[in-house]
Amino acid sequence: MKIVRRRIDPEERRLMYELSNKRCAYCGYRIGFSEVTIDHKIPLSRGGPDCMDNMVCSCRPCNELKRDRTVEEFRGLVATMNHDMMQQDQRYRAAIRFGLIREHRKKKIVFYFETREAARKKK
Repeated sequence: MKIVRRRIDPEERRLMYELSNKRCAYCGYRIGFSEVTIDHKIPLSRGGPDCMDNMVCSCRPCNELKRDRTVEEFRGLVATMNHDMMQQDQRYRAAIRFGLIREHRKKKIVFYFETREAARKKK
């Protein structure tokens, strides 16, 4: 089944960019307007609506890493990235054994758009 995305006009894109505080919705990295990609929190391929409420601004690395994952699936991926990289890198494991660095503990992943939504609800 071919998924048809609606065209986001420049005014909508600019509004989304301004509302996102000029930052990626996931990592919070400050992005320039020309670097903005639009991501569907619930992917269209997973039945998500093609509407503004389901869209966020993101940096290209986050958008490419998230792909067609849901927000929760992406959160799980991000939460395990450090551990996965550690398992693959002998230098990292050696640095831990020599006490040069400490093993990173799992941390709750909270995306930038979630912190903004929580702050708005407090007001």
